[in-house]
Amino acid sequence: RPSTDEIIWLETGPWLMQHDVDYQGNGVFTIFGNDALRKDTDQVSLKGYSTIWAYDHKNRSVRVFQELGDVGIFTASEGLHKVLPNGDVFVEEQNSHILHRVNGSKLRWSYVNSQGDGKIGALHWSRYLNLGEHQLDWIKQARCN
Repeated sequence: RPSTDEIIWLETGPWLMQHDVDYQGNGVFTIFGNDALRKDTDQVSLKGYSTIWAYDHKNRSVRVFQELGDVGIFTASEGLHKVLPNGDVFVEEQNSHILHRVNGSKLRWSYVNSQGDGKIGALHWSRYLNLGEHQLDWIKQARCN
């Protein structure tokens, strides 16, 4: 807790090199598990894909929320996710600079920030904004050249 400089919760789970913990409400957190190990200076995949875990703080249980193996998503470090209202999951595969929308074992879409000539623009800390989630009326007034 920043105001008291205290750690108020610490949990060791099946996730490794986890990143991006999101509170889903009702005591449930989703955790982006990179599921990789550091070996010397390299990061090595344990199973070839990352996993999004669900941790229920009330009963201290863990379950797989979204396995990303069927859609081939793995990022050894970084990475983020957002559970969407319909149950889909937005995933930023940061090491590859690719955005995905996943539904179960199906990939709905992927986005690569292509810069031409085989170059890919880096994407870091992208956000998926749901309609009505943020006040965006100011965009109508924006004048871009």
